Amino acid sequence: MKYPIYEIKNIAIKNYEEYGILPSITIGQCILESGWGNSELAKNGNNLFGIKADSRWSGAIATVSTSENYNDTTIANFRKYDNIEDSIEDHGRFLYENSRYAESGLFSGKNYKEQAQALENAGYSTVRNADGVAVYADKLIALIEKYNLMEYDNKVK
Repeated sequence: MKYPIYEIKNIAIKNYEEYGILPSITIGQCILESGWGNSELAKNGNNLFGIKADSRWSGAIATVSTSENYNDTTIANFRKYDNIEDSIEDHGRFLYENSRYAESGLFSGKNYKEQAQALENAGYSTVRNADGVAVYADKLIALIEKYNLMEYDNKVK
């Protein structure tokens, strides 16, 4: 485990204060998207959330193989950061500045379940199971509950 929870919780709380994403969501996404900081993208680009480098990104780029849907892979360009703090801060800004997340209810979500579902509804992840059903919210919620990450949400309410 490259990035333990205690190392990122304060950054996640600060991110909530600035952008409104619950700490449990930020920490849970970090764990889910980066494999506890052990993914190639996390190790080589400090990108803990799998945020791609699209036309809005003017910073450094990491090119890696990724899974987009059930049982497939592709090569894609992702945002590259100097450190994990920059990755977490950019995650909050990325969600905040993209209207589809507000429209899906991310910032009006009162708890981690509502925010996780809003992320899925907005298309944060394209992950689907073998039947083609979107499963991102379920995976994120299960991870948050397994590690009691919702406890960090109580520190900001």
